[in-house]
Amino acid sequence: MRQEEILEAYQRLQALLAHLGERDRILLTEKYLKETSDEEIAAMLGIKPQCIRVYLARARRRAAFYYGEEIDAERKKKHKKAGERKNKEGEGGAAAP
Repeated sequence: MRQEEILEAYQRLQALLAHLGERDRILLTEKYLKETSDEEIAAMLGIKPQCIRVYLARARRRAAFYYGEEIDAERKKKHKKAGERKNKEGEGGAAAP
């Protein structure tokens, strides 16, 4: 991966995490970035270790929702730009009968 791609991925991750609540951010960063055990995460958050898997599943679902919204927004933006470009190209063509 090029440095630009890594920076872009990092920025997207930061933006995604900013949309989540504090508990979701802690859960996801501790589990997947820091590789903290479920028991340690439970102690940090003051919850039962048995509940960590459920909380993680919910946090991943919320993260996926926000990520999906971001992807949809990018697609709409690209589609709009493509439509504008197509309209500009059409303006230079032959006049309609």
